[in-house]
Amino acid sequence: MRSTFWINDLYHDVGIFTGSAGVDPRRVNEAIIAMKQEFLALVDGSKPITQQEVDDAKENIVGSTWLELEDSQSVASWYGMKQLLRGKIETEEEVIARIKAVSLEEVQQVARDIVLEENLYFSLIGPHKESEITW
Repeated sequence: MRSTFWINDLYHDVGIFTGSAGVDPRRVNEAIIAMKQEFLALVDGSKPITQQEVDDAKENIVGSTWLELEDSQSVASWYGMKQLLRGKIETEEEVIARIKAVSLEEVQQVARDIVLEENLYFSLIGPHKESEITW
């Protein structure tokens, strides 16, 4: 079984900040523009990340982690991957404590560091020609 948490752990030296949407093909341009505006609004102050959003995200990650570790194979994989990729064993409790310690200010700073208009890219799957797409 491959989980989101393990995928993030496998790529612990890189990351991705992403959004996705399934939209009516006639509204693709509208969706692309809206998503771009939402990403940029995170850092320009017009729609800042809130403490509630950070708290909700942390609880989601913590809950998913505990659910993923309900069987012995998952626990063995957890410890094996920690040793293989990081060279040390971290318990679930240690990782969860680090997740819970993340502050709103740290999340906002990361957003400011990585959400730059010149670094935004998008992929589109559907029956569209490049000339039809507005970015």
